[in-house]
Amino acid sequence: RYGTGTVTRGELPPRTGRSSCLQTPNSVEREEGTFRTGTKHFIKRFHNIPARNRSESGQQRNQTQSQHTFLRMRTMSTTTYSIERAKTGRSSCKKCKEKIGKGELRLGVLVEKEPYNMQSWYLPACFTLPRKLKSEGITVESFVHDMLEDASKEQDILSNSDLVQELIAQISAKPDKKAIIKGEDGSGGGSNKIDRIKANLSSVGNDDNEPPKKKTKLSNEDMEEMDLYNIYRTHTSEGLKDFMRWNNQQVSGTKDLFLVRCIDGHQKGRLGLCPSCEKGRLKIDNVQGEQAICNGYYDEDMATRIPCSFKMPLSEAPRFHPWYTEKPSEEEMEEMKQMIKPSSGKGGASGGSLDGDIADATTKLCDLVESKVEWNVDNLPGIKKTNLALLDLCSTFDGPKLDIPEGKDGNKKMGKLLLENKSLDPSDFVKLLIETFGFAKVKDEKKKAKKKSLASGCRVPANATALSAMMELREFYFKEKNANAGKTYDKVANAIKDLNFEITADNAKGLGKGKTKVAGIGKGSADKIFDIVTTGTTEKLEEKRAAHK
Repeated sequence: RYGTGTVTRGELPPRTGRSSCLQTPNSVEREEGTFRTGTKHFIKRFHNIPARNRSESGQQRNQTQSQHTFLRMRTMSTTTYSIERAKTGRSSCKKCKEKIGKGELRLGVLVEKEPYNMQSWYLPACFTLPRKLKSEGITVESFVHDMLEDASKEQDILSNSDLVQELIAQISAKPDKKAIIKGEDGSGGGSNKIDRIKANLSSVGNDDNEPPKKKTKLSNEDMEEMDLYNIYRTHTSEGLKDFMRWNNQQVSGTKDLFLVRCIDGHQKGRLGLCPSCEKGRLKIDNVQGEQAICNGYYDEDMATRIPCSFKMPLSEAPRFHPWYTEKPSEEEMEEMKQMIKPSSGKGGASGGSLDGDIADATTKLCDLVESKVEWNVDNLPGIKKTNLALLDLCSTFDGPKLDIPEGKDGNKKMGKLLLENKSLDPSDFVKLLIETFGFAKVKDEKKKAKKKSLASGCRVPANATALSAMMELREFYFKEKNANAGKTYDKVANAIKDLNFEITADNAKGLGKGKTKVAGIGKGSADKIFDIVTTGTTEKLEEKRAAHK
């Protein structure tokens, strides 16, 4: 037997008699075949191909090899390249993932291989000449003139010498590989910030490699950055990685990026959770080192990754404290893990005096429950009495209020929680109560912080309301395990975030159709955005809020 899946490396008999010929229903017996190369097998005698062996002559061996090569070629793929103007604005560049605008030049790569074909699109500046073509001596010029097909209706792209020269220049102008990995400017990810610190050091004559220049006035923050740079630059890359591991920060990139993360963390604290999705962990962008970004998080219940593309200025990012300069103890590591758990009852990365108020309120509430509530969960009447006493104490508590629903709804939810956790002592149950319902003050602060963060993440802050609504819809759909709808609203949110004009009642519906259509926003989404702009909400959002209340 022989296979169609891989290139042969020698003659191997079938290991068993269980495989079947792809062309005939006959089984491939052990003694019938002597040649196989992959997972799709054929009986050798069915195609009348002689087996190769060491006794055959050179001419016979060459003839056998050419027959095998011909059969393998039948399963090989063919690739064609074309250039055209995008017919719509829906396609994306395979490399940079950016949308290709309608009428914009795009380079197509079509791979034809049975049983299906695969079409990819590239912006000309993102396309790289395949290594296989380079090995055959094909240059960018010969590729454009000889291999590229003009797929435009007018056939006017490759006939235009100016366009051809521009196309060759765009494909040829590729930065060094290391520059792509390190940053857009080719100097290294995060190097803009490091270069600025080095320039400051040079200006005060404190850089070993640079002569002193004219002194300039520097802020206290700049002076602190220089001091920290002098401390951290003495460490190796592995040493800097240890600092980041101790603080649960991203460990990848170049040494410049490691320095940026360590200096930023030492100054302002560890980066917290994303204020948009509230579960993804923020990290410093790999190019400028001046923005905090979120790539999403893994949802264990759905067993899938939930995307998020939120960005905000690094100076406004939420933080955790402290920044560890030595390996933390097991207790401190456990405390860090608890901090990054998204919880409605804790201050988390909100920081400031609010976290201290919540900690004091938790301790005070635990003491009051132990001293004033007669704890009896051994029988149903005792549970009811304990439940009523807890509700009364929480409502009259003079500290931050728990966000427990009023009336029968609150009584029912508190009683159910008490019934399900009878084994807990009073202090542990109070902590569970706080984790379940949360403090109303914390929730209000989080809403304000989220609104502020969303406004800072929008090119036009006035669009933050529409962005917040789309984000909320996205979360609801992901919670319902409807990933397709969730990803759709994620695209809408990204499109709103990047708009360079304010959404109004006059232009909202035009975002989803006609000449003013924005990539990523459809007609239905545009109608919802119109409702949000005019009324502050939309029917679908209220429906989801009621379902998830």
